[in-house]
Amino acid sequence: MDSGISGGVYQIVNAVTGERYVGRAAVFAERFAKHKSRLLSGKHSSPHLQSSYNKHGLGSFAFSPLIECSPSAAVLVEQLWLDHGVGEYNVSRSAFTPVRFGDKRPAEVMAKGAAKRRGRKQSPETRAKISVSLLGNTYRAGIPHAHETCARMAAAQRGRKHTPETKAKMSVSAHARWRRADGSFAASK
Repeated sequence: MDSGISGGVYQIVNAVTGERYVGRAAVFAERFAKHKSRLLSGKHSSPHLQSSYNKHGLGSFAFSPLIECSPSAAVLVEQLWLDHGVGEYNVSRSAFTPVRFGDKRPAEVMAKGAAKRRGRKQSPETRAKISVSLLGNTYRAGIPHAHETCARMAAAQRGRKHTPETKAKMSVSAHARWRRADGSFAASK
């Protein structure tokens, strides 16, 4: 089909499990390249797809167009696929998100938002709440790393030496954690 349309709705299929990711693109080749790049770097927006890729490898996945159509029709077609239960790897069950990868907001909308935020300072309590909300690893909370990943992370740290300055800071921090109010140290368990 050579209608001048190079985009529409596509799927990424895991040949091992049969699970799929459904999406839309203005240009299939560019979108497939972006998915591949994010998977290779371990930064895909779908944790389930990323985990499956880490387990099965790129050779187990097939990238293929489902239907060529205009961008306006692609949203509706993608939603139909999602409504029929296709897209086990999709994080959202809705194709109607305000801003998607590759979508550009109009310049006047961007300028209006920037002008509204310019010079605005957040209160100390708001900043404290934001700080608390960003503590910890919430992105992968409850999702254990694969054994191969743990081995790679351990190998990367092996042989690493701390500078004397860093050791001194670590010592001060450790002493502060174990020091009681009366100045004595708590016994470790």
